[in-house]
Parts: sequence; structure tokens; C-alpha cells
Amino acid sequence: MLRDIPATVSEVFSIGANARCIRLKTGQAMPFAPGQFMMIRCEMKEDGDFKIRDGKKPVQQRAFSVSSSPLNTEYLELTVKPIENAFFSDYLVRKVGAGHPFFISGPFGHFFYTDEMQDIVLLGAGSGIAPLIGIMRYIRDKRLAAKAHLIYSNKTEQDILWRKEIEELSEGNISHLFTLTQQQWEGMMGRIDAAMIREHVHDATLFFLCGPMPFVQEMEKILATEFHVPKERVKKEIYD
Repeated sequence: MLRDIPATVSEVFSIGANARCIRLKTGQAMPFAPGQFMMIRCEMKEDGDFKIRDGKKPVQQRAFSVSSSPLNTEYLELTVKPIENAFFSDYLVRKVGAGHPFFISGPFGHFFYTDEMQDIVLLGAGSGIAPLIGIMRYIRDKRLAAKAHLIYSNKTEQDILWRKEIEELSEGNISHLFTLTQQQWEGMMGRIDAAMIREHVHDATLFFLCGPMPFVQEMEKILATEFHVPKERVKKEIYD
């Protein structure tokens, strides 16, 4: 594990409603497994549009999953979408641009994919796509034979993060299903439930769950009670 490695933002761009991709370049390699997270630290700057509120310190640190593949050594990529009453992530989305300095420590976490894992299912909601797309990219980049099927839930079509790339990734052994909970559209609708999993998941050996706590807890319950999936075959990452 590496600590306080200097990094600089090389690029920022939109990936969905009120969400941004932030690419960071570091002066040295930071190896990690697909799905792991880094601790990101920076000093926030006030201006007329952003104030450091509630007595918080200008220097803030948070955990962010890495969305890029470990085989991509050009940058570390973060998926950032503010939640209600967010502070640091709001700053990252609205105020951070190319050249902004950061410090990175990591990697951390037991939520990761390894080459011997076969026939995996990725269940995600909202910004929980962050580590899951990193896993999909890694399987593609390394040309692994493992099957990976993503079921990704969002409120509206505009909330689907990384939509175009997920669609491009979906060929051969990688596939996806989008479902919306608050908008009519031509695709799947409704929350991920047992019926949806039963219809679209076959021969899975391992499940990766990522999203808000209520979502992850519901997925755990469904897998345990409806499909009798052992705990050791379920990996989870909760976004608060």
C-alpha cells in the first residue's frame, strides 16, 4: 500500500446527470485489483460559488472506488456523483478541473476481482457502477474468458452512468441489463428483484453488489433467501 502519492487532475468530463469522471495522473505506479478503492485527499478552495460550511476543514479525504482498469497505467479514474447533502463530492463535481492537485493513498478493500473468478454477476445501483465498470474493463482488456453480466438500476435514463461504454463493453462474454425505477422507457423497468435475477442470470458462481446500503442489503436478502447463495459467494461494497 502506498500513502500520500501526489496526483494531478488531467481530465474531467460528464458521464451522466450531475456526475463526473475525474482522471488523475500520478508520478508513480499505483497497483490495485479491479474493484478496490483509494483514499483521495485535497485542499478545497472557496470562491463566490462554493463555501466551506458547517465548520468543516478545507482539507478533506474520502474513499473512492477506481473505475479504470488496473491495466490502464495512464491514469486513475474516479466516478463521482454527489448524494443528498454531499460536501466533498459536490466540490469534486462542481469545482475541480484539470491541474487540481490531490494526494492518493491505497489501494484498500476486499471487494475485488481476480483472474480465476468465472461467471460473475454484477448488481449495481447509481454510483455503485464505479468499481463494477472497472471490473468489466479489466476482463475486456485482459481478454479473459470469464462471463460477466451486469444488472444496473437507476431512477431515470439520464442517471445511467457510463451508459455508452457499458453498451460498447457488452459483447461476447460481457453483457448488461439496465432497469429504471422512476421513468417509463422501452427497456426493463422496476427494482432488481428475484424474478429479474431469475430471468436474466444463469450459472453464476459469484456476485458483486455495489450501491447504497438499502440496495445492497436487499440484494443480499434476495440472494440468500430466494437463491440460497452462500455468503462466501457474495462480495459487497456499500456507498453511504
